[in-house]
Amino acid sequence: MTGPSSDSCGTSTRWNGGPHHTPAMVNEVVELLVQTKARFVVDGTAGEGGHSAAMSEHLQEDGVLLALDRDPSVMSSLRGRLANVESAMVMKGLYQDLPILTEELGLPSPDFVLLDLGLSSFQLADSERGFSFQRDDPCDMRMSCEGGMSAAEVINEMDYSQLADLLYELGGERRARRIALEILKERERSPIRTNRQLLSAIQRAYQGKRGRLHPATRTFQALRIYVNAEMEAIQKALQVIPPILTEGGILAVISYHSLEDSKVKGAFRELEDDDYEVLTNKPVRPSTEEISSNRRSRSAKLRALRRRVI
Repeated sequence: MTGPSSDSCGTSTRWNGGPHHTPAMVNEVVELLVQTKARFVVDGTAGEGGHSAAMSEHLQEDGVLLALDRDPSVMSSLRGRLANVESAMVMKGLYQDLPILTEELGLPSPDFVLLDLGLSSFQLADSERGFSFQRDDPCDMRMSCEGGMSAAEVINEMDYSQLADLLYELGGERRARRIALEILKERERSPIRTNRQLLSAIQRAYQGKRGRLHPATRTFQALRIYVNAEMEAIQKALQVIPPILTEGGILAVISYHSLEDSKVKGAFRELEDDDYEVLTNKPVRPSTEEISSNRRSRSAKLRALRRRVI
């Protein structure tokens, strides 16, 4: 079995017929949206269109919805989900490039921008992506397969110190050095190609010990963040999106781990002044009812920033 190349992952191009991904905190997102003029609304991480569909119901009569996603494999299902929304524009692109896209398309300043930083069910279910440690998939973890290094390439090429630092800094993994050492031992026997090989190295580092989280959770998180340059994308977006909001416009971000949430919280606090108002002093969390019906929402945190009307 050969390892994933830089252009071979995620060849699935459509939703497989199963139920749609259930987006987190839809009601809370809509509550923010209706506080704006809702003439131009952007879903910067549209995925399968759950948030987009809900937000489209609250557009002004002449409003426009831009559904944006970096993953080309979700475009078909996203267009199908929004087929009945006449004003919807579906586009492949990076949310941190939103100012460039709106300028090129001649679109107005957005009244509302949503960034949901989590993975979709489609991506988790795609056996060619390798996001799940529950299956023996290729160790890839790229959200878009149009270039870039796979997770397998990263862990086979980094040295011990680089790997340990990556796992600690991006995953908060306290056993980072042990895991890095076991990864090096594993790849000495054979290059790591699959999640089963990576999981084997992680389990040896944990020596059978289990906590609240699966032993592989933090390592897989760290690799996914690194492979997709997620922190860099979030940091850039938090710099370039607020200035293009219309007066009274809102940027809402849903994060799923402390590293993301800390980045959003810090950026919003730095921006709060005569031009911007933080609407969420504490992150909004999903309701108990939502968590019981959608377990993946349990770690979601929603923060929002509004551009003041001057």
